[in-house]
Amino acid sequence: MTVEEIADGKSALCRSILESLPDWFGIPEAIDRYAAEVVHLPMFAVRRDGEVAGFTTVETLNPHVAEIHLIAVRQPYHRCGFGRVLIGACEDYCRAAGVEILLVKTLAASSNDPFYAATRRFYTAMGFHPLLESATFWNEENPCLLMGKVIAR
Repeated sequence: MTVEEIADGKSALCRSILESLPDWFGIPEAIDRYAAEVVHLPMFAVRRDGEVAGFTTVETLNPHVAEIHLIAVRQPYHRCGFGRVLIGACEDYCRAAGVEILLVKTLAASSNDPFYAATRRFYTAMGFHPLLESATFWNEENPCLLMGKVIAR
């Protein structure tokens, strides 16, 4: 398993992986938006046997705070440590930039979605804490949970 920063082909890579995960990314308009947004953000990918198993993008919000804009791992590689490696790449990138706090948004527990319940458990295991739940950030059908982690040394 190797991690690398991706410079080219970000949009196509993003689209390919998100479309393979309909239980998490089933809204075509959202996939289109993500595929356009990732072009302008740092992207890290993890490979296994030459195949990109997953990727993450990170957005610096201000000199002290960054957000995991997107993280996705192909289904066959879930629960194999790829997500953990991608979070580590984000943290390393942020620390090198002097960022102290890393945020992530996910679907809130009030949605009762079993796939995102696993996602929240993953973020919690990675040291993220729930900060705020909002039914208006995305929409009432998709309540947002903002989670955060202090990453400064």
